[in-house]
Amino acid sequence: MQEGTSTLTDEQEAERADPLSGINTSAMGSSAKILAAKILASKAAVARFRAAKAADQNKNPGAQKAGAVGRRANLANANRAAVPYNAAKHTTGKAAASLTSTALTPHTSNERALLSDEEYMLKPKRIKIKGYARIATNYGNLNIELHTDFAPKAVYNFVKLAQKGYFKGVKFHRNIKSFMVCGPSNSETLQRWS
Repeated sequence: MQEGTSTLTDEQEAERADPLSGINTSAMGSSAKILAAKILASKAAVARFRAAKAADQNKNPGAQKAGAVGRRANLANANRAAVPYNAAKHTTGKAAASLTSTALTPHTSNERALLSDEEYMLKPKRIKIKGYARIATNYGNLNIELHTDFAPKAVYNFVKLAQKGYFKGVKFHRNIKSFMVCGPSNSETLQRWS
């Protein structure tokens, strides 16, 4: 026997080519026969499309591939929204909740949950740069280095209090050069705010 030669008869070749050869069509109802015919027609259409595409690529392989890949990439990226900086790795769960509940509005796509500023900052080792603050006093400015990598919660609390104006008008009662400055004690702070 030589490679590529067939020992099948014409009847056997025709039986192999028939897609319904292994299916018991007598057991199928009339609607199933119609469905099978539609499936076979769509398979034939797909085969014709693939053959036409292969013929096109054979004529001009370089330009066709580059254009097709570029179009696919552009279409995929055009539908995607930019991921926000504070997006979590998990989703909001709206799609799953709406699937199991009839009281919720249906959601068909997943969205990434957004982290609050506190959750984003307090994730360990997320912020690798140091923060700096400047405190303006009547004797000049104090430049403070904030270690966000070692104490993210303390830095977050300090920044939020400063944004609220908590430190305005605070008097320092102790200053040790290159070591520390002490502000009011808790009782003095409570008196100031009451």
